Amino acid sequence: LTNQTKFGPLAFKKQLVLKTWSGTLLDKDSLPDDWIQSEGVLVGIRPNTRKNGVG
Repeated sequence: LTNQTKFGPLAFKKQLVLKTWSGTLLDKDSLPDDWIQSEGVLVGIRPNTRKNGVG
């Protein structure tokens, strides 16, 4: 939701996301540096890595 290219003017600013989730994230020190752009961080769902629906 922070992707300006994908969401244009509807995209959230990174500062808003940081303020919203500050103090809420679990295991914050193990997150990637740019966790806002990483898939699955906020919902705990990793991206689909299965090939051809098998796995």
